[in-house]
Amino acid sequence: MQYKLDEHTPILYSYNIIVRNSTALSRIKERNQMNTRMTLLISLLIATILVLIVRLISLHFQIYHMTVQLEEFVKGKSRKKLDISLSSRQLEALAEKINETIRTGEQLRIKGLRQDKLFRDNITNISHDLRTPLTSVIGYLLLSENEHDDGKKQKF
Repeated sequence: MQYKLDEHTPILYSYNIIVRNSTALSRIKERNQMNTRMTLLISLLIATILVLIVRLISLHFQIYHMTVQLEEFVKGKSRKKLDISLSSRQLEALAEKINETIRTGEQLRIKGLRQDKLFRDNITNISHDLRTPLTSVIGYLLLSENEHDDGKKQKF
């Protein structure tokens, strides 16, 4: 079968080329839009991951700082409480509980020191109260012994 060429054939051919090209262009535009969306989504994911990494590093640093402060407190190098200006509510709550435990321990230590001093004072008083009469008794015994010896010496 042969096509009959007439004066409209180049226009139809041109129209077909234009339709094909516009379809290809619309597909390219859709792909570009999809690539733009994917690029935006990937950029958003990378930004989120970076924010999370920074947050994780910050929490790690704060936990390390708390650990150093606790080690100094335990070793007796410092009597100060933990810093509570942290960025995490859970870490702030933990630091507050640790500070409360430190306060309670300090109060118990002071109470123990007071009781120890009171105990030592009581022992000192009891020792003094026992020594005074015992010294008197020993003195009387020595005196009576000396008098008894003088009596024997006088007989001889």
